[in-house]
Amino acid sequence: MADPLGPGDVRLRIEIFRADTGALAATVEGPETTPSAAAWTQIDRILETRAPGVTSAYARVSRVMGDAPFLVYAVVNDGARGGERSGDGAYVPMAVE
Repeated sequence: MADPLGPGDVRLRIEIFRADTGALAATVEGPETTPSAAAWTQIDRILETRAPGVTSAYARVSRVMGDAPFLVYAVVNDGARGGERSGDGAYVPMAVE
């Protein structure tokens, strides 16, 4: 079967790990991790929606298919909901392994 991705597309996998144990808490794959060429994608509230109950975690983003370059970053907001704590966002750059 031919690769269903177009030129310049990429398919990614996000693995979310619990910070306290290092155990895999969730895997995210699908349309939201398959941006088309030069697209920007945001997954909002990923812990709340994909790993309920996990309050502290780290993620690994891996290429599953395609050869397009990609960049990943996160923003961690101070406070679980709007109006809690400062609400400030902290930028977390990607680290390449």
